[in-house]
Amino acid sequence: DTSAAELVHALVGDAVPSELVARIAERSSGNPLFVEELLRTWVATGLLVRANGRWFLARAVDEVALPSTVQAIYAAQLDDLPAGCRRLVRRASVAGRQFPVAVLEQLDAADEPSLDALARRGVVRGPVADAVLGDSFAFRHALLRDVGYASLSRAERARLHGRMARWLEWIARDRPQDLADVIGRHYAVALASVPALAPELGDGLTRGEARARAGRWFELAGDVALSAAAFQSAGALFSRALEHTPSDAVRDHARRLLGLARAIAFTSDMAAGLEAAEEALTLYRALAQDDGGSLQSREDVSRAAFLVGTIYVQQLRFAGAMALASDVLAE
Repeated sequence: DTSAAELVHALVGDAVPSELVARIAERSSGNPLFVEELLRTWVATGLLVRANGRWFLARAVDEVALPSTVQAIYAAQLDDLPAGCRRLVRRASVAGRQFPVAVLEQLDAADEPSLDALARRGVVRGPVADAVLGDSFAFRHALLRDVGYASLSRAERARLHGRMARWLEWIARDRPQDLADVIGRHYAVALASVPALAPELGDGLTRGEARARAGRWFELAGDVALSAAAFQSAGALFSRALEHTPSDAVRDHARRLLGLARAIAFTSDMAAGLEAAEEALTLYRALAQDDGGSLQSREDVSRAAFLVGTIYVQQLRFAGAMALASDVLAE
């Protein structure tokens, strides 16, 4: 409480009476962010005014209400914004704490006066140069972004995340590996946000298409993580790719199982890795039977069998490895 009171005095001098300072200290529970943002809100709304080099409280102490949380303070700050600024904050929040200026048009939020006004008010900071996404701004605090995002309906979130993902696909057309994880997550959040009875996510993007795209991008991100020996991240990404694999995409399912097995079999969970590799081998063998043993299918079976056999060897199951090798050579 003492530190909270010292912070109030450091920011606005003796403008806040001691009884109100005590209430602020109690309500903030020692959180300096609460104190700072509360005073910022009072300044913006005219409750705290500055004259002759000093701050003054413009209302009687018993007329001053205190919010309960930092989130409530941020919600009040957003409510106080002009309509254009409020719309920009809400829609830009879909990108995360930092948002590229170039994507605002896709999100129906391209309003330079509003962006300038938000920068003047300190709601956002920037621009900062991003080598991939271009000039970007960042929300002053992650909680401020979260409050803006929470004000979006589920249908709005689904549509805007879909737009964000497709814009990122265009940005990453020459180096898709750079943004694969981010794109996959936007499609996944779009799917999770869409109302249960809605047939599509908006703008003609169907559930099935969004799911398939999420799976492809997560798989690519998993491959990138594997190449960098980031095995834990790779395992999580291949798991997410499998979650977004359509039931009829058998070859995709098998390939992603194989990626998962490579990520975890020799680093964290050999038993689970072997299970994934064996399931992939079973699926590939079934595909080979269905298409008469095409070159693609034979290569797929070979890769899966090699991984299963390698795990067998690591487990000292040499006879099993030899038997598998013989069977696959015969196939």
